[in-house]
Amino acid sequence: MIIIGIDVSKDWLDIAELGATTQTSRVANTADGIAAFVTRLGALELTRIGLEATGAYHLPLLTALLEARLPVSLINPAQIKAYRQVRQGRNKTDRQDAILIARFTQTSAAELRLASAATPRQARLRELVGYREGRVRERTRLRNQQEAADWAGSAAVQTLLAADLAHVEQQLASVEQAITAILAELPETAVLLRFTGVGPRIVAVILAYLPVEVWGQVKRAAAYAGVHPRLAQSGRSSQSRLSKAGPPVLRRMLYLAALVAVRHDADLKRRYDALCARGKPPKVALCVIMHAILRHMMGALKDFYRQQSAQPAQPDQQDQHEPLAA
Repeated sequence: MIIIGIDVSKDWLDIAELGATTQTSRVANTADGIAAFVTRLGALELTRIGLEATGAYHLPLLTALLEARLPVSLINPAQIKAYRQVRQGRNKTDRQDAILIARFTQTSAAELRLASAATPRQARLRELVGYREGRVRERTRLRNQQEAADWAGSAAVQTLLAADLAHVEQQLASVEQAITAILAELPETAVLLRFTGVGPRIVAVILAYLPVEVWGQVKRAAAYAGVHPRLAQSGRSSQSRLSKAGPPVLRRMLYLAALVAVRHDADLKRRYDALCARGKPPKVALCVIMHAILRHMMGALKDFYRQQSAQPAQPDQQDQHEPLAA
């Protein structure tokens, strides 16, 4: 059986095959190169393919691997970086990275989640949420420039910046309208909006970035989002920290939800206050609340899917929710 590790760059796919021997190769990160590579993989007896997430450059390959129904796991670059440090790797080349990814995949195959294709609606939602994130950052940048221009007394620059800012605000209004339209089509939206501190923007991020197969899966969702605790113990020292294994945007939005929840949700506020009274720093206590909020949301989805499965569904509803069943 063969393990494949793939290091992705804009122009190339560097590939390592671990079998009886270790072999490396390189193919172009183009439609033709990917098609030829996937065809070759189809003839191999594969155990797992490890693919490092690299911006957007890995997406065409990931789509092709999923369409070919090949066993691929998407690996967080932070995991590869930590694995390199453990192995005390001295060199960092694309070829060495591919071998490292293959070896990490080999040793961690049991823990790595198999990647799955997003539904068209979720893919669209993820694109819109990602675009909105970029526009929000641009709005912040322009506002900072406006403040600097104001202090400098640059009236001409202020006029230009005001026009730029108005354009960004218009783009934000448009994308938020599109996000709202998609959320209105998802019954999960109403389930998640019931929780204190959870608004439409947070729901959009949750449904966009959590894989569909973990919706309603309490432990798996927490692990994917990186909000489950990871114990670090050495001698007399013992600390528990967030794993931070998933998309940072998920944790950022859950943190905002926690800030609101500890002010307006009586149960979560009591839990937060109790943690602080035990000497936990406020941010650590908020991380516990983040974990609790996500678990509560996934528990509500699990109950929702259970109720749905007990009721006769229309054909279009059944098609939509079958892969989401807990």
